[in-house]
Amino acid sequence: MKKTKHEAPRTDKKRSQLLEVWGRLKKSKVAIAGLVILTLLILMAVFADVLVDYELAIAQNMPEKLQGPSPAHWLGTDGFGRDILARIIHGSRISLSIGFVSVIVSLVVGGAIGSIAGYYGGTLDMIVMRFIDVLMAIPSMLMCICVVTVLGPGMSNLLVAITISYVATFCVIVRSSILTIKNSDYIEAARATGVGTFRIILKHIIPNAIGVIIVNVTLNVAKIIIYESTLSFLGLGMPPPQPEWGLMLSEAREFMRPAPHLLIFPAAAIVLCACSVNLVGDGLRDALD
Repeated sequence: MKKTKHEAPRTDKKRSQLLEVWGRLKKSKVAIAGLVILTLLILMAVFADVLVDYELAIAQNMPEKLQGPSPAHWLGTDGFGRDILARIIHGSRISLSIGFVSVIVSLVVGGAIGSIAGYYGGTLDMIVMRFIDVLMAIPSMLMCICVVTVLGPGMSNLLVAITISYVATFCVIVRSSILTIKNSDYIEAARATGVGTFRIILKHIIPNAIGVIIVNVTLNVAKIIIYESTLSFLGLGMPPPQPEWGLMLSEAREFMRPAPHLLIFPAAAIVLCACSVNLVGDGLRDALD
């Protein structure tokens, strides 16, 4: 019974904190608009097969190529007669999957390294941070291009490339939060009662740094979606005929004058997705401040 009495107020406190953050977030109409758009994009990616047949996105139909928007093809067709709307819908799966998965993996790996280096400090911290400095000296896009060039195009290789380029970013973010928190009184109290190092990091330090981490995660998702589209535009991303927004832009270059809609719609999808994530990130930053 004692355990239940102690846990109930703690649970209520967490709920009240979440409600407080949600209340602050709701006050920002721009952030809510971004959240609605992002939710719709995620639902579109999840239910892509239900919304439109995948064959329409990859099957060539040359007699219907370069058609403008019409009741038969709401956003028109590309240079191979493929439905643009179908390609955008199924392309959302690739862009959002790479964006969120690579951020999560980068956060887990970089966060673990940054937590250990920041908490223990000393020689370990110096060695880790010098290696991280070397990684951060290389621009993220250049790092991605080098890794994909070595491994070859493909979704798994894109995930590896983007994850490697962002591990250093999250390592620095988490380490700086650890350094700020690790000498707090409640951490000293936990040490004095014999709590283990990893339990202190997982139960006390990370939860108190979660606000900064969440904001940086959301803001970096937008960057990664743009990076992934850029790599595909350069021919280093998804191989054709995969429906991918950056690849669609690359294929539309030769039809810019006769069929500008081939360029407009995938570009609008990239901008809309990146902007919605950024708006949510800005709203969370204000709500968690």
